[in-house]
Amino acid sequence: MIIDRRYLPVLALCLGVTGAIVWTQTISARRWDPCHDPAALAELAEVPGTTATQPNRVYLADGNFLWIDGKLAGGPQGTLSSRVVRSDRASLLLTNWVSAIEFPMDPGEIVSDALDVDGEAIPIQVARAHLGRSTHVAAFLAVHNGQPVHSVLARQIAMAPAQLVHGTLPLTLYAVDGFAFPGEEARVETPAREWLAAAWRRHREVCAP
Repeated sequence: MIIDRRYLPVLALCLGVTGAIVWTQTISARRWDPCHDPAALAELAEVPGTTATQPNRVYLADGNFLWIDGKLAGGPQGTLSSRVVRSDRASLLLTNWVSAIEFPMDPGEIVSDALDVDGEAIPIQVARAHLGRSTHVAAFLAVHNGQPVHSVLARQIAMAPAQLVHGTLPLTLYAVDGFAFPGEEARVETPAREWLAAAWRRHREVCAP
């Protein structure tokens, strides 16, 4: 096929715009977000009191996820499970956050709450699944562009102009869960909240510009 020379300037412009979009979605995003590098995940997972395992990665049709599992003291069984997850598909990760923990749950109760960390109100989600003789309790903290968020969708809409220039930023999800007998859920929820507070302090330390 021969392209008419009259259309060459238009074709060159289209190719240039396409290249600029690809650049903003890759290189520029890494420069804008200090923690965009996947290697930063290992540092983020070093939350005080956590024993971390090796990083894991899974590729999905809608994006990829990278995570590190850990264990921490607490709960009636003596230990709780933690997971730090990173993904460029922020909305996908947040809409599936109950599946992001080590033991996925079908929560019958989800509560949005605020965690006081050094005088700062941090939005978190607390979920409970009643399983008869035990209750599965999980708590989550989502961080996007260095800020804890409750709604990633609302934040992405607000940040859309900046992301066109700097590229799409990943979401970091901190999750912790464990099991308790009915009426003893606080024995899981209290150390879970403490771990999320420590995780946010660690995030601020590692991802400071």
